[in-house]
Amino acid sequence: TAAAVAFSLATAPQAAASAGGCTASTGPGYVCVNVDGSGLRVNKGNVVRTKPDGICNYRAALVAKFPGKADTYYWGSYHNGCVYGRAYVDVTVQWTFADGVRICGYFYEGGNLQPGQPCVTVRR
Repeated sequence: TAAAVAFSLATAPQAAASAGGCTASTGPGYVCVNVDGSGLRVNKGNVVRTKPDGICNYRAALVAKFPGKADTYYWGSYHNGCVYGRAYVDVTVQWTFADGVRICGYFYEGGNLQPGQPCVTVRR
């Protein structure tokens, strides 16, 4: 039988095929991560930054964290200019991961990593 996919946050219940979560950041605001996939495969995802001020000159990455290995970055497109309230960065992954790999959302403004890197865990 095929293995089902589940991604989970540290204390959140597992969800089949996709998952997401948010972490408080500066601004005030949040950084959120969403991933979509099937089995242990992650097809795509997005990183979202919310704050009331302008979100300027930004890009984001989904970062695969492998136990005992270097992180792998999957980058979304760079946005030149500002948006207000909420910024979305779509990221293509197309990779099958081992059970237990964490996928985190990193959001950069003006070249600076923003506080709050939410993660989900790939589960069988």
